[in-house]
Amino acid sequence: MKGFFMNLKSFNGSARRRGTTIAAAALSVAMVAPFVHPVVSPNAAPAAIAQDTTPDQKPSVDTRGTSEATAIRADGTWMQKQGYQGTVYLDRDSNLSDQDKADEAMAGVKVFLQYVNGKGQVSPIYYTTSDSEGKFVFDLSNAPKDGLGNPIEFKLAGDSKFQVRTWAENPDPAKYTLTAGGDMYSGRFHNRLTRKWESWDFTAGINRIVGAKVVFQERPNIDGWLAKPEAEWTEAPTADKKWPEGGIFGTARGSVWWENNEAGGTLAQIYFKGSSDRAATDVKVVGSYVNDEVARQFDAWKDANKNYTREQFRVAQKEIVDKYQAEHGEGSHIAESRVAYVKDDGSFYLPFAGLYGVSHTNKGNKTTDEEWGKLVSAEEEEHGNLMQWNGTLGQRHRHINTDYMYLYPVVGENRDLWMGNYQDNMFQPSNELFLGQANTSANISVQNFALLTPRPIHDVFNYDNASAIAAPGDTAKSKTTGLVPNQEYAIEWFADGESTGEVCTVTANELGELESCDFTVPNGLSKPTVYSSQVFAADASGKPTGTLLLADSFLADPTVVNYDETKGTAKEKDLEVKPSFDNPNTDAEEKMPEGATFEFVDPAAAEKLGLKIDATTGVITWPADKQVEGQNEALVKVTWTPAEGADPVSREVPAKFDLDAPAAKDNETFEPGYEDGSGKPGEDVTVPAPQFKDKDGNPTTAPDGTTFKPGENAPDGVKVDPNTGEITVTVPEDAKPGDKITVPVEVTYPDGSKDNVDVTVTVEQPDAPDTKQNEEFDPVYDGGTGKPGEDVKIDEPTFKDKDGNPTTAPDGTTFAPGEGTPDGVTIDENTGEITVTIPEDATPGDKITVPVEVTYPDGSTDEVDVTVTVTEKDATPVTPVAPTENNPSTGASADDPASCEEPPYVTVEETEGVEYKVTVDGKELTPDADGKYVYDYGQTVKVEAFPTEGFTFPEGAQTTWTYTTQQNEVCDAPDTKQNETFEPGYEDGSGKPGEDVTVPAPEFKDKDGNPTTAPDGTTFKPGENAPDGVKVDPNTGEITVTVP
Repeated sequence: MKGFFMNLKSFNGSARRRGTTIAAAALSVAMVAPFVHPVVSPNAAPAAIAQDTTPDQKPSVDTRGTSEATAIRADGTWMQKQGYQGTVYLDRDSNLSDQDKADEAMAGVKVFLQYVNGKGQVSPIYYTTSDSEGKFVFDLSNAPKDGLGNPIEFKLAGDSKFQVRTWAENPDPAKYTLTAGGDMYSGRFHNRLTRKWESWDFTAGINRIVGAKVVFQERPNIDGWLAKPEAEWTEAPTADKKWPEGGIFGTARGSVWWENNEAGGTLAQIYFKGSSDRAATDVKVVGSYVNDEVARQFDAWKDANKNYTREQFRVAQKEIVDKYQAEHGEGSHIAESRVAYVKDDGSFYLPFAGLYGVSHTNKGNKTTDEEWGKLVSAEEEEHGNLMQWNGTLGQRHRHINTDYMYLYPVVGENRDLWMGNYQDNMFQPSNELFLGQANTSANISVQNFALLTPRPIHDVFNYDNASAIAAPGDTAKSKTTGLVPNQEYAIEWFADGESTGEVCTVTANELGELESCDFTVPNGLSKPTVYSSQVFAADASGKPTGTLLLADSFLADPTVVNYDETKGTAKEKDLEVKPSFDNPNTDAEEKMPEGATFEFVDPAAAEKLGLKIDATTGVITWPADKQVEGQNEALVKVTWTPAEGADPVSREVPAKFDLDAPAAKDNETFEPGYEDGSGKPGEDVTVPAPQFKDKDGNPTTAPDGTTFKPGENAPDGVKVDPNTGEITVTVPEDAKPGDKITVPVEVTYPDGSKDNVDVTVTVEQPDAPDTKQNEEFDPVYDGGTGKPGEDVKIDEPTFKDKDGNPTTAPDGTTFAPGEGTPDGVTIDENTGEITVTIPEDATPGDKITVPVEVTYPDGSTDEVDVTVTVTEKDATPVTPVAPTENNPSTGASADDPASCEEPPYVTVEETEGVEYKVTVDGKELTPDADGKYVYDYGQTVKVEAFPTEGFTFPEGAQTTWTYTTQQNEVCDAPDTKQNETFEPGYEDGSGKPGEDVTVPAPEFKDKDGNPTTAPDGTTFKPGENAPDGVKVDPNTGEITVTVP
């Protein structure tokens, strides 16, 4: 649009946009639905002003100023040059063009403006905001530039075709209706001749418009008390719901129409229904007036409140009505609410039954007290007899309370309208200068209402005046919203302000939207040209009426940018595409503009395809290995400066590629598939050869010559059969159950193409280990003695189980000399019996260690050392005495657990010629002062006896004993100490220096504080750090202290 700022949503996207992908173009076509033109519904909401992105929108289009949402702020100062100023107010009384005392200035209202010059260039949409007095000013001195650097100025002087349009944002659509948007053209363009309120100053250098009025009125019956509840409305008892016209007395007549513009020469105070306006056929008009009692209360309030304001009376009306309804029910304050439907010519006829009586203050002589103020019956309803309505004597009089009426069209919550005589929400007279006429006898006319569409937008959205310039052959599209529903319009295209002759006749849909009137820039364009799309109301023949409503423009330049489509086969060779700037419609050969730059509109998409572009030459390259088959294109944004002083302009052109698919490779035809495997640590797992499928997923066989090998980073111990692809994987011994071993396999086909397949081998739980027999059995040998030269025989060993109990060795157990066995030792392989020949030169007391290796049937082994002690020849025989095992806890009981604290111990009897060795777990113990070898409960103590020099043990004498002492269970109970049961107590003493002071023996108490005696055997002695000269009787505890 305009040349700088664009809106974004297309109403008609039927043509493929320049630069879209094929798929996107197909989608945009598929989404377009045919237009339908339903019967108008005035309740339908107008089309949204803010617009979304359009499929045909070019990214380079500047969207600022293309809608209310993107309007450009342009605040000015009062009476500035190149400005537009006015006021915003709420119209509550009198005619539309005068800001009367009852009217209220409105602050903070956003006002919009747009202008078009005689060349057809349309400005962006600007906005400013009204101040606390309702004043607003636009500063329009900062003109935007077109693509050639020319300003598009707000300049009244010297441009007879200059036009402007204004409108405003509704600050509270639920409460207000926008009745006029600056002048009386409801957001349409108007010029110096068609303006109604504005004053234009054409003085050179001034270019100022003043006197604009943005007028709001209250939305009709917003609180619902100005008509009865809808269920109580009375409609005509006819099929078409239109009242038969039977007279003018007791009736209200007027018109309701869709306003397009005001004809020249009409009054500025009101809207007139002109030839370009359209009847609001079938719209409801509801008319109501208060009953006689409420009318009398209104009169009484006015009498009591002289010099009241309109607002005060409006508040008072509401209070009186609320109180009356509270007593009599909802809607009871209204005499009747009747409905008329607008006819095809826009008029309506609304007859009221009326109330009996001359007026609400005069009963008349033919009306009874009971009848007075009641609705006239259907049988007596009459509108052609003047005398019945004007109070002529002798008549059955009837009246309407015309001072307290309210009429309004039912148009929904979102429709703007002019309320004619009924500007604000209160009961009021049906006549006022210019606004309504009420003659005697309730002959009410000129009750007019205009339905407005004051915020329309017309936008050429895919090109503009500066940032997105069109080229020959480009097609411009438009989006139009906010017009009169179902009305016929004409869109005409102009070139540099002159008609091109291209006109579209378009009917608005129910939302007031128009289809796009597309325009294609001529291929023979020879110079930069401004094209403008101008909207007019259509006459009966469908041609423009000549009164401009809306417009938008764009700049076209003959400069051509083009990339020829590239065809071929993908992946055969690198591709290179160069841009062309030659216009085929001219004789000269055009060159690339100086300083032109190139970039992809969507760099990420281009990079994904592998495309690269040279920013200064525009050359696009596509490496063979990046190419993909099919139709692809990339939008290229070309930017250059068309003339000195101009802003840079951009053009978006597609670079298209249409590549055939290369011949299929084997790896695109065949798909290998392995089964996964599993195995235990240490096992070899075999994964069978892969199965193959074709590209459709059907089973097949690999082509002859297909080979297999481990892929990159294959783990150690993996073998792949090169011909079949069978895999062997050795699972590491230290692998953990659940581990995944990934085996990459590289499959190479005869054509050299490859597939890479990952095969997973899962580590299984290993078998539970068997218990070894050397953990179940413990062999025990007795030691032996002998004289030098003798053969000493050691009996076969005894065995204990893992709990220390005697057992026998399993069948098949064998015995053999262990490592380092001395000479002269033989061991019976089956029994374990040992024969040791003591060397002749052995010294008495020497110990010969014989290692025995015990091998169990499961292959596990035990190592046992057997000791043979060398004795003196003819030594004195002596028999070792067995040691004594002592378990102090055996005598413990719950009543006397004292011995539980003592550990177990063994003692040995001192015997001449015998030496004892006591060990626990191989560690030798030493006796305490009492000769006790102390160990812990549950430990196994081993006692060995050895003859000393000159002595020998008789053959068969026992020399080794083992004990495992278990503690008495009673010891688990806690002990009670005597010092916890008895409490001694001494009396203090006194004495002179040098005297001996005697302190008597202590008294004792038990644990409950009762006197008792100390247990037998209790002893006493001085404590630690007792002073010198203190004596304590050990048996009684009596103390003697010598005082120094």
